[in-house]
Amino acid sequence: MAPVSWLLASDAKEGREKLDFSTWNRYNPEKQAQLIAEAMNEIHEGGMPPWFYILKHPGAKISPDKIKILEVWAAQNQKARHAQEN
Repeated sequence: MAPVSWLLASDAKEGREKLDFSTWNRYNPEKQAQLIAEAMNEIHEGGMPPWFYILKHPGAKISPDKIKILEVWAAQNQKARHAQEN
């Protein structure tokens, strides 16, 4: 359906403007930490993935197990960042 696909495309474009993992290595460590914190906040608040995306793709819902994996990744990233600073 065209209106739904337009909404999804617009949301994906907006998301890539905020966080694009294909250019992750171009971000400095401080920006990476900020983006990780913002992404985790969105996930914990239930904002990711968007509800309208889940309607069409129910498998995209982030399970508690996947959230734990993301939390471990975020913590490892932060630990590595601190190790580089010291």
